[in-house]
This record gives sequence, structure tokens and C-alpha cells, in this order.
Amino acid sequence: MAPSSAPARRPELIASLGIPSVVELTFDGPAPDPSSLASRLGSAVEAPRRPSGRFPTTDPKTLLPRLFATIESERLDYQQVHVRRATLEDVFLQLTGRSLRE
Repeated sequence: MAPSSAPARRPELIASLGIPSVVELTFDGPAPDPSSLASRLGSAVEAPRRPSGRFPTTDPKTLLPRLFATIESERLDYQQVHVRRATLEDVFLQLTGRSLRE
């Protein structure tokens, strides 16, 4: 594959993930049990690393209110919420189960 075609494939690779957005949450203390959050959110929730959680989603507008309600009901303290588009790192993580930094 020629290097000039690689940038054109990035959107295709990211679209193949089927998850256009990622909600990232940084907790003040220890991250909660991901399986508990997944069952309450009805969403695939990755095991939090460092005190943070990563929530791949097709609809952040629907996920955010449920996420905040869950955080409040479980009395979890968080520092920051960030909504972003999926990246090549998300594709790598989805395919390998590991982040680029591991």
C-alpha cells in the first residue's frame, strides 16, 4: 500500500469500529467496577485504567444522562467528562484489547 493512500483509509478504519464517539470519564478516586457500570448503562464499558473509564457509544446524547444518573446513584466522584470522536487508537484498542501505551 502506498503511503499516500493511508490517510484516506483512516476514516474507513474508524467507521469499521461502528462506534463513532467515545465518552471518557476521569474519577477522583478508584474507578468503579466496569461490569457494574455496564449492567446499569446497558453499554459496553471497558475496564477503567488509571482512575478513568472509557465508554464507546453510538449516541453520546443518550448515554450521558444515564451515565450521570448512575454516577449519582452510586455516589461516585469524578473530575472530568470528555466526549470525542473515535480515533485510530480506539480501533487498535477494540481489535487488540490493549492501548498503545501498554
